[in-house]
Amino acid sequence: MSGTLHAIVQYLGVPTDNTSHVEKLISALGAGIGILIVYGALCVYSIDHASVLLVASVAASTVLVFAVPHGALSQPWPVIGSYLVSGLVGVTCHRWIDHPVLAIPLAVGFAVWCMYYTRCLHPPGGAIALVAVTGGNEIQQLGYGFVLVPALMNAATLVCAGFVYNYVFPWRRYPVHFLYAQPHAHPLVQQYELLELTHEDYQYALKTMDSFIDISPEDLSELVDCAREHALIVSKRYIRPGVEKC
Repeated sequence: MSGTLHAIVQYLGVPTDNTSHVEKLISALGAGIGILIVYGALCVYSIDHASVLLVASVAASTVLVFAVPHGALSQPWPVIGSYLVSGLVGVTCHRWIDHPVLAIPLAVGFAVWCMYYTRCLHPPGGAIALVAVTGGNEIQQLGYGFVLVPALMNAATLVCAGFVYNYVFPWRRYPVHFLYAQPHAHPLVQQYELLELTHEDYQYALKTMDSFIDISPEDLSELVDCAREHALIVSKRYIRPGVEKC
């Protein structure tokens, strides 16, 4: 029975929970604070109906920025770029395609296509394109002004809030580049492993998967080094005082 349950879990794609209770609480508090800041800024420029629709889409971005601050989909350019690109696509589709049955799927589909090529793939961007088409007169009357206010305003506010909030916690850095600006030393790997993989090696490995994987080459490098270090400790029973573990 346990084998069947394990197989079901695997097919459903249930991930392993590697986060502590503290990390979960920090993410939840950050998401609440972030959406409150964005909603406050949005209410200055939008009426109630438009605010509800846009906050619903921004809430998804809030989850990524505050719960997955080191994820590739959560970084500032994916957030800001996706709102810019998807907003432009959505407004254009609404202006040039009269029938919503065509405008809606084309807006979302073309937004995804554009986000890929502009390297800003961010799931809530699809919602921004959808809101631009289906948001009603309040949003549609803004025309391309919708892209600046409220779309880009929301994205920029959220990114700024994410930067400040995550900086409070030393193990969190947003953007993630701050985390890897200084190399992470792995003494055991450096001492015993002659072949060192490079950033290009990890980039190639991710590219050969031909699928968008929410992990950066830097994260992958850190993960591989930690795994190597653990394997060396276990296989050689080698623990040297003063060696920092992952």
